Amino acid sequence: MYSFLSKYFNHDGFNKITKKLEAELEQVKVKAEFEDDYQNDIPKFPPVKRVIWFVRHGERIDNDKNEKKKARESKEQCYYSEDCNRKFKLDNSPLNKTGIKRAKILNKVFDNINIQHIFASPYERTLQTALLLLGESHKNFDSKGNLENELKIKVEPGFIENMIDCVNKPIGYEDINELAKHHSRLDIEYVPILNREDLARDYKEEESLESDIGCFNRVEYVLNQLLYNDKKQCLKNPFFNKSLVDQIEKGNYHSEWIQPGEESAEQILIVTHGMLLNAVHNHIAGMFTYAAQTSIVKIVELDPSRYIVIRGGPSLKKNTRTRFTRYEILKKIRERDKTRYEISQKIRDFTRYETRDTRLSPPLIVILSLY
Repeated sequence: MYSFLSKYFNHDGFNKITKKLEAELEQVKVKAEFEDDYQNDIPKFPPVKRVIWFVRHGERIDNDKNEKKKARESKEQCYYSEDCNRKFKLDNSPLNKTGIKRAKILNKVFDNINIQHIFASPYERTLQTALLLLGESHKNFDSKGNLENELKIKVEPGFIENMIDCVNKPIGYEDINELAKHHSRLDIEYVPILNREDLARDYKEEESLESDIGCFNRVEYVLNQLLYNDKKQCLKNPFFNKSLVDQIEKGNYHSEWIQPGEESAEQILIVTHGMLLNAVHNHIAGMFTYAAQTSIVKIVELDPSRYIVIRGGPSLKKNTRTRFTRYEILKKIRERDKTRYEISQKIRDFTRYETRDTRLSPPLIVILSLY
């Protein structure tokens, strides 16, 4: 995992662990047999299967302690937004002006990425962020300029924040039918993985404890179920941007956020919350990492059915190929050295745990901040 948060990145800690990892990798011995023409061979690497983008919502009204106190002491115990003339429950604070401004900047990142599915927590701040992120992008028009189709937001309650703020009260987000009255581009046909009743019954009690990864079990279930639905083609209405697809097919596509090989992979975007992102990091990379508001977490999933291949030439004889996965390399390292690496960050210290076996395998996580 690589963290590039402008405010919180610890360069010394990163360099220290990088040098340690390089030293460990140098100790890994891989035996391979090569033929005479091995120098003409091109190394093969696992193709990119899927790119999953996580975006944390923008700054919200209750980040101001005075606004938070005023709402808690008010008769109705709610937040009022002048921008939309609506009231919101205490756990459903909308974005403030700074949050709106920064969420709009996200459009510059995703405008040129061919996203097939976008999911968002039903809380107001995440929906606002998702809508501002999309702006007027990801729409297809016919030759006369009429709208053919557009990327719509799949509202998924499974991606809500840790429920510690609604222990003794109802979960404060609005239902999809009510949300559709106030927001456009919502996919009302989408059937969520978890609904309000599921959350209250199965997860609310365990998430009532103070924890940075309190929604760990929920994240595991929702992510795996989402990827299973995707694999079985149960996710309806995937969107393909005709203009971007044409650029990719012609070989003239470019985005500074997309590395070679990622442009043709499936792109999924999830707009969610801070504590849920903590749990995602812990699940996939086995460590705690802080994600700032409106920051982007990019997870690159390689094809788990393929391997890195070292070979000597096209006419290799039997048993002359050596294949190894990233997990096998890590296993060799762990077998030789059982110590765990402790990395210090400005936010807090955390311990690197073993990578957990999930459907996101093997992943590369990059955390980016625009500020």
